[in-house]
Amino acid sequence: MFKLVSERELLSEAAWVILSSGFRYEAVAGAFPMVSRAFGGFTSAAWICRHRARCEFAALKHFGHHQKICAIGKFACHVAANGVTDVVANIESSGPQSLQHLPFMGPVTSIHLAKNIGFPMPKPDRHLVRIAAHLGFKTVDTLCTAINDWVGDSVQVVDLVLWRYAVLGRSIH
Repeated sequence: MFKLVSERELLSEAAWVILSSGFRYEAVAGAFPMVSRAFGGFTSAAWICRHRARCEFAALKHFGHHQKICAIGKFACHVAANGVTDVVANIESSGPQSLQHLPFMGPVTSIHLAKNIGFPMPKPDRHLVRIAAHLGFKTVDTLCTAINDWVGDSVQVVDLVLWRYAVLGRSIH
């Protein structure tokens, strides 16, 4: 297996990327501690699945997007049914698209989760796509790989630095 990922780490990172999709960082960061608490600190997928309605109800008080909160519960039930090892092994063998049957795990969000749990891939979000195009790269992956080759930082670190630059309001024109 590629990387040992704890159940808490997988559940927490999945919740983070589900909530983050289409929302500003600040909105998610402000609500995330209370959403985490509502889901029992993401310590047990089985516990979340057993208490899903209660967890979702409590989380909705802090993050009012019903579909996203339900998607977190569904992801936890997926992990409870399949196990962390199998979920991560499927990402390794089939790629992030192995998660795309789950709500809010689309092409970019599934890559975001894979990157956050340690897979060496950049996330092709709107910020990095714009930066790559501006610099003449066809894809975010080729941009981050080129920078990785030049400076030696992992593509995940390159992705993060470029993303932070973009969200801090720096203009690429």
